[in-house]
Amino acid sequence: MSSEKIEIVSHMFPALTLRSIEEADIESLRFYKNKFKDFFFHKDDIDHVQQMEWFRNYLQRSDDFMFIVEEEIHGELFHLGSMGFRIMAGVADIYNVLRWDRVAGGRARMGDALRMMCSFIRRRFEDKIGCKVLINNPAKEWYAKIGYRVSKAHDDYLELVVDDQEFVYIEIDWRRT
Repeated sequence: MSSEKIEIVSHMFPALTLRSIEEADIESLRFYKNKFKDFFFHKDDIDHVQQMEWFRNYLQRSDDFMFIVEEEIHGELFHLGSMGFRIMAGVADIYNVLRWDRVAGGRARMGDALRMMCSFIRRRFEDKIGCKVLINNPAKEWYAKIGYRVSKAHDDYLELVVDDQEFVYIEIDWRRT
């Protein structure tokens, strides 16, 4: 992601923002990745040193973007989750889509946040959008519901792609911060 910091918003979801991660976010990212590790390819706990190394490497990759999903509720900003993508051989590979904790009074949905991120990808990169999901991950049904389809099945995971006939892109604004 290099030094580029991005903020994505949409008038359709005025309380919802996706903003580039910063160093202050990495412990939360580590906590939730470890909490949901059974649904990811990397099954081992990630320690603080490993997380710092990942973050340093992440900052060097210009084709890797990780966001914190934030919602403003009654004037206060809450972190709802995270999601990212990396450009790999003409495909925007979605990764680490994690719903953190639900917040009382919150109305934002991670599907709306994912639509915002995919709309950003389509607008800025125009690449094919896909992801890999383990067979045991219940999120595979969620992806299907919002417009992804299976492009290839493997023994333990599925390759999914955005089905442009089913997926609803939305109008977004983005800026470098």
